Amino acid sequence: MRTTTKNKFKEFIIESIDFEGSSKEKINYFFECYNSEFNHEYNVKAYPNHQERLKNYLLGIPSCINIPFYNWDILNLYKEQNNVNELTGKKENGILKNYWNKVAFTLIQAQNKLNK
Repeated sequence: MRTTTKNKFKEFIIESIDFEGSSKEKINYFFECYNSEFNHEYNVKAYPNHQERLKNYLLGIPSCINIPFYNWDILNLYKEQNNVNELTGKKENGILKNYWNKVAFTLIQAQNKLNK
């Protein structure tokens, strides 16, 4: 079975969670941290969209996940996962613009799938 870029990214994100255990345990640990550190009433009102709220949590560099935070590292991750060596400036801007939303969406999607 061929691993898609989407699956590679999801696996990378789950493996980046700083917790020993199964994928489900890792995701649950991450969301426990998120809920206790950021997902409180004030932030729910300030950011009613769950994905946007999670994105803002990630931008605060939480200690429970070790994902790339610097633009250079984000672009290198993209190149590695997509087997490309060079990116145009426009492509780089698009990757950087969408990265945090993609991470947040991937985490929410993994949580939903693993906790069915």
